Amino acid sequence: MTETAHPLSLDEIAGRIGGQVHGSFVIGAQVLGQGGNVRWSPQGHLNVYAEGAARYHSGDLRTATLIALGLPVAENDNDPDAPRDLPVLPRMHPAPWTPESAGGLLGEVATWVTSTAIIPVPELSLAASLALLAGLCGDRVLAPTEAGVNVFMTTLLATAGGKGHPPRAARELGDAAGKLGAVSNGDPTSYAALERILRRRPSTVIVLDEFGLVLQDINARHRSAPAASIRKFLLAIYDQANSRFDGRAYASAETKGDDSPIEGPALTVLGMTTPGTLYEGLSEASISDGFINRFVFFSASPPAIVKPPSLGRRARPPQLLVDLLRDAIDSLPRMDGLAGAFNKFVIPFEGGEGGEAYGRWGEVFSWQHDLRWDETERHINGRAAENTLRLATLRAISRNPAAPAVSVDDIEWGFAIVRRSIGIISDGIKRHMAASPAGSPTIPRH
Repeated sequence: MTETAHPLSLDEIAGRIGGQVHGSFVIGAQVLGQGGNVRWSPQGHLNVYAEGAARYHSGDLRTATLIALGLPVAENDNDPDAPRDLPVLPRMHPAPWTPESAGGLLGEVATWVTSTAIIPVPELSLAASLALLAGLCGDRVLAPTEAGVNVFMTTLLATAGGKGHPPRAARELGDAAGKLGAVSNGDPTSYAALERILRRRPSTVIVLDEFGLVLQDINARHRSAPAASIRKFLLAIYDQANSRFDGRAYASAETKGDDSPIEGPALTVLGMTTPGTLYEGLSEASISDGFINRFVFFSASPPAIVKPPSLGRRARPPQLLVDLLRDAIDSLPRMDGLAGAFNKFVIPFEGGEGGEAYGRWGEVFSWQHDLRWDETERHINGRAAENTLRLATLRAISRNPAAPAVSVDDIEWGFAIVRRSIGIISDGIKRHMAASPAGSPTIPRH
């Protein structure tokens, strides 16, 4: 007599096959459209779930998902070199790096930064421009999802390749616009140092020179305690722009001094390093814990021809650009006493939830969460949609500071930058971590 199938909870199914439940997943299978229950048939599904459990414990979540959902698994799924059925990329801007593509205030600032550089690298100028705008606006506005507009970025270029000029130029321009401290080029050495910076100015850009060395210190066998505390702080502060941040708690109130919460802290990071130094600092932990996917990486080749610098070049910010920046910040929308996260204005999508901009961002969100990614890819892609929206919101501010609204073009522009960043890290993992010596951290290959 055949036993009648009946619904079981995820915990019950996991108990029968010796698997584990992770949110809406059991042995790597997402329960689609059935709430918290799935149909369980002992005769028909026992072997399927047992095989799925074996795949799950070996780390192959994608194949486990297909098996547990009763879907066919291609014979070449275990061949790492076989063509894969990957999610379709959402539409992207074809050339987001140029000042003309960025447009508005971002384009103006990036053009000036590039024009005053000894070794001009437009991509790095754009990163510095984004950081400056985020630092100046982070205490006033939020993205459409109420995320902050603060961004974590790192520029990658060879030694003496022009990495140092853009952050210095951003600092000079911020100071000239009357926002002293909006860009800080100090050398924070610990959690406490970073917290003090934000207590002085809740929306701040910190410049981290040789970011790759910080990563190496974090992941060394004898881990550097100060470097580890910086990592812990950055993990915690990334998404606090719409909340109150209490900071580190000490046994003695006198140790910390100011124990009050920080209102809506928006920390932007502008790191600099060389590709090799960054890749040597990557580890399985930095990928899997979400530290790396918080960052947007900018890389570029140096110009084909480098000329000696003109002695007459002007490194000081032009007054016209300073005035544009001041006017932009002054014209940002205000809450005027309406309810909001610390009176920060939430910048909308053009057309709201039914508009094309929200629809395109939804495509990026779905692309990020597609089940066809393997485990490492999911970790690397983990904040693609959020970083896209942060960049897109900054571009919307740049275009129209008085009445910003995120357009579909802003989304496509932001995603193009984020997608390139994902490619930089993915390539670094394939080239450097697969060749790690015995005993070094490695990323699992599926």
